Amino acid sequence: MKTQNIYQIVIVKGLKYEAAKKRWGGAKIYDPTKGLQVNATAEFETADKLKLRGTILGVGVTLYWTRIQE
Repeated sequence: MKTQNIYQIVIVKGLKYEAAKKRWGGAKIYDPTKGLQVNATAEFETADKLKLRGTILGVGVTLYWTRIQE
């Protein structure tokens, strides 16, 4: 993947909504800076704030994406 054009890179794939947990899971997220694909979950903390959690071999990182107001 490191040699692909940036417009061809898939960042997130396989998200499926898990109604019982009120989140999306079963996904892979790609970190282009490290060339790694990790397991990912996502859930909204507020209407404008998405919490993304990526884990690989039991080590995880949480990121927050915030909606940009136009």
